Amino acid sequence: MMPDLGELHQVTSLALQNTPMGQPVSLECLNRFPNLNSLSLWGNFCDMDVLARQARLTNLELRFMPDLKDLPPLDTWPMLDRFIAYNVEEMTGKRLKQQMKARAKIRPWSGHASVSQLRKPEWWSTEFGRPFSSWPKRLAKVANEAYNVAQASLSQARSFADAEAAITAFTVRFNTLKGIETTEREDLGEAIWQLSQSDHLIGQPITEEMAQRWFDAARNY
Repeated sequence: MMPDLGELHQVTSLALQNTPMGQPVSLECLNRFPNLNSLSLWGNFCDMDVLARQARLTNLELRFMPDLKDLPPLDTWPMLDRFIAYNVEEMTGKRLKQQMKARAKIRPWSGHASVSQLRKPEWWSTEFGRPFSSWPKRLAKVANEAYNVAQASLSQARSFADAEAAITAFTVRFNTLKGIETTEREDLGEAIWQLSQSDHLIGQPITEEMAQRWFDAARNY
């Protein structure tokens, strides 16, 4: 239930965020904002058909959305000149790509228009939440495979030596890969922390300092 927002109902730009794997939030609340021309959505939402009432939209951004099946077609918004769909479910994403091209033939996009990183249903449950979601597909594939192996090894680890071996093997996998720059190194550091928090049989926690020490000792990036 949204509180009475008074003058805020006149806003022309709105950004709403929810966790992609959380309970979907209804977009019925948008009926209170009749003057929107820019809308940015991030995460899991439902009642997407409500967007058809936002006839003034010139900008629409959809990011990390696992369910877009009720999204109206793009020609619902005659004034739309900027459109982004990034990390969205694959079936609707393919449809949006076609609609985007069809629209461009009738009226070229004056702003940015793109549909990218289409995701299969299983991606949301297995790969989303890992630090590689913005990596290029080739690198992300390698990273996720290495992560899966490390996670499986750690689940069997009965000593810190076992855990160190699993994390070292993961770290070393990236020593010969091209494209590991500062950003990727930070993402891998985050992955090491996530792995250190995953299930194991050691009986006491793997500390962040410990995992970081193993990571630093094994990497040359």
